[in-house]
Amino acid sequence: MNFLMKAMRWMSGRYGTDDFSRFLMIAGLAASVLTMVFRIPLLSIMGLFFVTYAVMRGLSRDHSRRLKENQWFQKKKYKVTQTYYRWKNKLQQRKVYRYYKCPSCKQKLRVPKGKKKIKITCPNCSAQFVKQT
Repeated sequence: MNFLMKAMRWMSGRYGTDDFSRFLMIAGLAASVLTMVFRIPLLSIMGLFFVTYAVMRGLSRDHSRRLKENQWFQKKKYKVTQTYYRWKNKLQQRKVYRYYKCPSCKQKLRVPKGKKKIKITCPNCSAQFVKQT
């Protein structure tokens, strides 16, 4: 019991884990597994670095710095996931809609397929152009 109390006291005030730490741990473990498959020593070193950095982040007492790192990671993660969902949505709608860019303002426009030649009016700049759908 004495050891448990000492460990709890030692861990108090530490940062702990967050999304960035979990990502680093998963990336480190994935690199280690890939090392076993492909026998590339650089992957092993990268995996060890990722896991070590994740543990060091968890044991850190500098909360503001770790929070900034996690916010940076969250922004990058958001960009990647939004790009993925945009492409997925566009792929699902490819049979129903066509996508065009406005020639003047480059706004992406979605128009229904099968309407032959139509005049498209951009809602952003009010430019009009004719396209085959």
